[in-house]
Amino acid sequence: MLRALWGIAWSFFRIGGLSVVAVYAENNKRGSSMGLYNGLYRTGSLVGMLVGGLLVPIIGLSTVSIAFGLLSLLGLPLMLSSKINQVEETPGKIDTIAEEKPFIGRTAYKAAIIVSGFLLAMLYQGIVTSTMSSLIEHFYGESISIWNVVVSVTFLSGLIQAVRWTWEPFLGKTVGHWSDGAPGRLPIFIVSLIFAGGVFGLVSAKLPLWPWIAVTLLVMAGATILSTILDTIALDTAKTANVVSFLTVYTIFQDVGAALGPSISYIVIQLEAGFTFLYWSGSFILLILAAIWTVLAKRLNTFIKKEICESY
Repeated sequence: MLRALWGIAWSFFRIGGLSVVAVYAENNKRGSSMGLYNGLYRTGSLVGMLVGGLLVPIIGLSTVSIAFGLLSLLGLPLMLSSKINQVEETPGKIDTIAEEKPFIGRTAYKAAIIVSGFLLAMLYQGIVTSTMSSLIEHFYGESISIWNVVVSVTFLSGLIQAVRWTWEPFLGKTVGHWSDGAPGRLPIFIVSLIFAGGVFGLVSAKLPLWPWIAVTLLVMAGATILSTILDTIALDTAKTANVVSFLTVYTIFQDVGAALGPSISYIVIQLEAGFTFLYWSGSFILLILAAIWTVLAKRLNTFIKKEICESY
């Protein structure tokens, strides 16, 4: 029950954080702001994992949990002193993306964002996170030798996750900054989906250990890039509607996807060649998303050209 309550609380944290970035980020820096926000809370995950791992054997799980809970309460005075409030958009605050409301407001575009969030969360937060240890054990055994040092499957899996959390603030902000540029977010997002689709399935290939780790890190990089850009696209769209309501739906679908991922994974990996089927299916999903967003991008370009012609 407590774990379920924490899951609900995390959803509220996520909705609140995205809403704050949507409302207060400058229009031409929304991507870099989103990347920085995602990177900071991932860094918090890394610090929590490291500090918790060091302190639990010394002072116990209960003491560490209570201490972290008390630290969370520091958010209350910080929030009250920050004067963060929902603000109404005025005509002067609507950016160029929001001016495309006749297109972006269409149900198909919003549905594409929500479905993409669901699928990406299912693939990366659900499937990859839940099966990483099992995949390593399946291919390389319970103990692995790295530079003549024997480590456990759990340690290697945690190390790979920690590397991702370490680069998140830098890679996320950089990619977000690129998406703020003249080409826009959709071309980068589509190319990233194609790249991610190409490497996702390779995780299930029985490669030598170091090439496999390199491929896995590329998959993790893809997760950082895709989540940053899609979150920013969601913020752009939320600015044309009710910010909180749209981001609430978007976040709920992400959470459902992340929750379904492990359940699907544990069923599929029981099959013969289950890992292969699971991960190459993920590649197929990513490439399908790339095709869908390519069509949407073409329609958006057509819409913009039409608007420009009509303005003359």
